Amino acid sequence: MKIISWNCNGAFRRKFHLLDQYKADVYIIQECEDPEFSSDQAYKSWAKNYLWVGTSKNKGLGVFTSSDNALSKLDLSLDHWADGLKWFIPFKFNGQFDIVAVWTQATPTGEYRYIGQLYLLLENNLSILESVLFIGDLNSNKIWDYKRKGKDHSACVSLLESFNTHSLYHKLTQESQGSETTPTFYLQKNPSKKYHIDYAFVPERFIARSKLEIGLIGEWLELSDHMPLFIDLG
Repeated sequence: MKIISWNCNGAFRRKFHLLDQYKADVYIIQECEDPEFSSDQAYKSWAKNYLWVGTSKNKGLGVFTSSDNALSKLDLSLDHWADGLKWFIPFKFNGQFDIVAVWTQATPTGEYRYIGQLYLLLENNLSILESVLFIGDLNSNKIWDYKRKGKDHSACVSLLESFNTHSLYHKLTQESQGSETTPTFYLQKNPSKKYHIDYAFVPERFIARSKLEIGLIGEWLELSDHMPLFIDLG
């Protein structure tokens, strides 16, 4: 199974065709438009089988696949706040893979901003942590743990690892959290402001046969401040 996760930095209607050559089974796209309200007919035609969530129709989290695949919502608790945790799409692919697409957001409560949103989701759904893949833009890295009060990046990693779910990048490279050599994000598209904030956390059973590649800055920086993740679960 092949998955691409990419924060497209908006205007996905003008970029989606660039991903077709990779022939992924699932595309997890942050900062994309809701196809239902798009006036771009090519985009609407491409996005025939999808799930989407967001506050603005112009900027949300989407999951896309071809029309011959089965895409359905996965029943997880996202109700920690009155308006829900932001943004996550729990879904089941072809009845075989349980995945949570991720694009964490800010909140008025600093303790639960960004990675804190993921921590709350994990805490509220402990029973599924050994079987679900968590993939996307976490807006997080261990280097910012000092800004949190316990619900930080390291706490999420530790909780997932206690259920035998691991960062695929770190397993394959043997690099430590916070010491990544390959960035996924360039702040303001500045090559000198580089960070690793996009991840694929997968259950242990997938690790040995899986691959992960990160898009090259020379190919993708003009399109987005994030590099895509190319994930092959073997």
